[in-house]
Amino acid sequence: MIATEDSGPDTTLRQITAAGVMIHQYSAAPTLATVREKIIGLATLLDKPEEGHELWAAVDASVTQAQRQLEAVDQPVRVMFVLSNANGSAIIGGENTHADTVIRLAGGVNAASGFEGYKPMPDEAIAAARPDIILMMTREGNHEVNSEILSKPGFAMTPAAAERRLVKMDGMLMLGFGPRIGEAVEGLIRAFYPDAGQLSAQHSAQTVQ
Repeated sequence: MIATEDSGPDTTLRQITAAGVMIHQYSAAPTLATVREKIIGLATLLDKPEEGHELWAAVDASVTQAQRQLEAVDQPVRVMFVLSNANGSAIIGGENTHADTVIRLAGGVNAASGFEGYKPMPDEAIAAARPDIILMMTREGNHEVNSEILSKPGFAMTPAAAERRLVKMDGMLMLGFGPRIGEAVEGLIRAFYPDAGQLSAQHSAQTVQ
């Protein structure tokens, strides 16, 4: 059985172990190191360690390649990840979360600081955080909420609302932290900095000259 360190409850895991099923647990930390651990660890379990190292090298290279677009970015955007806004109570991604890490990997600054995890944030705090971009997951059933969030209290007073900057990405791609992490970072960089690729090319040309 494959699981992460935050899997549970413990009683269930103990029952599974008692039944003779071996549990292979991997870190749940929101880091690239965790992606490496999972890729190489699973490949080793499948008796394909070389393929695992090759896949990780390709994944690592894809992240590095995507981040080259950030070389010419002078001012990072402030991004607020909204996990949900059900019943008018916004759940925001703070520090030490997968959302926080992927925002930083894509060259952004997490506008929600001073707390860890995913927690409710009052309207006044959302407005005071002044996010340039609101980031959400695309998932079935909440498209209307997504499209209207920039007009909600708190959000309506942010630079993101003024510029109508709402970025949405598939939740598993953005927060899954698997082999497609480079694709997620690339997509977010393009969304955060639409001109990043062109600016990076110009920057490289000037450097060569």
